[in-house]
Amino acid sequence: MRTIAIMNNKGGVGKTVTAINLADILVHDYHKRVVLVDCDGQMNLTRFYQPEFDPEQRGGCQSFGQR
Repeated sequence: MRTIAIMNNKGGVGKTVTAINLADILVHDYHKRVVLVDCDGQMNLTRFYQPEFDPEQRGGCQSFGQR
């Protein structure tokens, strides 16, 4: 198992887009299993995969299956 962290203190540098694209490449091109963890308060990664996600209705950690 490998861990890849995408970090930068500055906003707007493409961290979320990089994570989404890297995960897509690893899954589709290299047939790897990928877990994405959204630690950002804005939850852009979560909202990309679950646009209807409402943090007021659900608890902290959620497990999302394939659609």
